[in-house]
Amino acid sequence: MSHHSPIPVRSTDSRRCYRTGSAPGFSLCLALLAVLSGYAGYTHAAPGDRPSATPATVPAKAQPYVGYARGRLLVAPRAGLSASEFDQALKSHKGRSRAFIRKLNTHVVELPAGVDEVATMREMRKNRKLKFVELDM
Repeated sequence: MSHHSPIPVRSTDSRRCYRTGSAPGFSLCLALLAVLSGYAGYTHAAPGDRPSATPATVPAKAQPYVGYARGRLLVAPRAGLSASEFDQALKSHKGRSRAFIRKLNTHVVELPAGVDEVATMREMRKNRKLKFVELDM
């Protein structure tokens, strides 16, 4: 039995050059490979007359916390802590709960102007009544 259709069918495949085993597709892959291998050779080359890094060009000590909201902390109370006990824990650091994120059980705590957020965060982390204290990133 023949596998030919009794009705003449024309192929409309316009992607002939990218089919498996085609010459233009293979040439394109080889050209891309040659360009990338030549580029990789230049990145590993280091000139001999270039001076090494001096202590003056090495950056200073990086800041441990960058990009946080000034005057705000994220604080979560431990389970079973009453609202008055939570407010008392915040008042000892002059903080106030401004918002509550229900799904995370977390308060957005606002600190007064001029207070160091990082130092306050470290002090509040010592309080065992609080689950976590983080900078508002």
